[in-house]
Amino acid sequence: MRAFKDSQGREWLLNVNTATVKTVRAARDVDLLDTTGEVYERLADDPVLLVDVLWLLCQEQAHKVGLSDAQFGEGLVGDAIEEATAALMGAIADFTPSRKRVVVLKAADLMIRVRQKGTEMALGKIGDPSLEGKLLSMMEQEMDEQIRQLLTRSSSATSAPASSESTPTPGPSAS
Repeated sequence: MRAFKDSQGREWLLNVNTATVKTVRAARDVDLLDTTGEVYERLADDPVLLVDVLWLLCQEQAHKVGLSDAQFGEGLVGDAIEEATAALMGAIADFTPSRKRVVVLKAADLMIRVRQKGTEMALGKIGDPSLEGKLLSMMEQEMDEQIRQLLTRSSSATSAPASSESTPTPGPSAS
């Protein structure tokens, strides 16, 4: 059984078993036993889905201390989400037979490493001193293009020939 603490310091125990796997599959269409790595990506990309899955695994504990679904979710912010994710991956690995456990652990480890490297890459790009200049240049080009389009539309609207409805037609001549 794995454990994590939420942002309020409350400890939650995670136990993945056949019943909880079925519950999560039925309620959230998430297969905790998917060894392709897709489930890890879905849970990592969607913290709301992750909290929903954790709720399904912890709801009995939460009810015992008088917490609702919303109150449980309020405790899962910031670093508590990472801790809960690691605990969930560990609980899934604990449930799987040893021959598959290696795959689950490797997939979880790969996901963590790739996300860490992605964060490092993003920080490197954001920290590039020339980035601000590039962004401002792109913004200026976009504004120039929008102004050009507005002026083009405006000048074509004012130079269009008058419609026949607004052109007075000569009346009958008095001859």
